[in-house]
Amino acid sequence: MLFWLKKALTAPFLPLNFTLLAGVIGVILLATKRQKLGRALVMAAVLALVVFPTKASPSSSSNRSRHAIGPSRPQPPRPVYG
Repeated sequence: MLFWLKKALTAPFLPLNFTLLAGVIGVILLATKRQKLGRALVMAAVLALVVFPTKASPSSSSNRSRHAIGPSRPQPPRPVYG
């Protein structure tokens, strides 16, 4: 019982789910008097999906991730020939 409760309560707070939920709430708010808040939520959700790509999002790129992480990793010494 507690396992399913935990799964149900934590699912909306996963990064991709949270971003998509914020976008959907923003679209819903666009049809109400809170259009400014709705527009801000939609823009924040789109920006988050572009800036922080996940494996499930279409803008995901492993090359971009490797490029961002690459400089922080120590490079092995290159062999000297000659």
